[in-house]
Amino acid sequence: GAWEEKTAPGAVPPAAATAILRAADGMLWLGTEGGLYRSDAEGTEPVWKKVTGLRAQPVRAIAEGPDGTLWVAFPTGLGHGDGARWEVTTTSEGLAGNDVRVLMVADSGELWVGTATGLSRQSGRGWDSYTAEDGLPGGPGAVQHVERRLDGVVEDSIRTGHDAADGRFDGRPVGGQ
Repeated sequence: GAWEEKTAPGAVPPAAATAILRAADGMLWLGTEGGLYRSDAEGTEPVWKKVTGLRAQPVRAIAEGPDGTLWVAFPTGLGHGDGARWEVTTTSEGLAGNDVRVLMVADSGELWVGTATGLSRQSGRGWDSYTAEDGLPGGPGAVQHVERRLDGVVEDSIRTGHDAADGRFDGRPVGGQ
């Protein structure tokens, strides 16, 4: 197929795109440097509408939980909601840092959140957070990447810091304690 340029009002949000997600219900979510947008994408021409009730900040990542909860990474916290009502989680609620960089939802439904200062995991028990003080490799900088790998054993791989050190979380506290 050929690329087609969209310039009509509403066809493209007025800021650079940073993340995109098609939710289980078919809704398209677009993170931009200027905030979060959504489109029901029913027609062939998506019309983007700015999401209200959330911080108008750069969106770094978007993820959907198994229950349909949307998670949105911002430089000042982690937004979550159902598309109509939103809340923001920060270090006050247990995140490793407020500067949220990456998101990953595991098959188990646990949410992994990479921040500029560490890694957090949200499960039914609340937040478990790990930083350099807990032995998280890479020191200060950022968790830049979180992924799920299957090599006979399920483990979570993280990329941290400016030196791109790789780390691993295998269900035990970071550092193998």
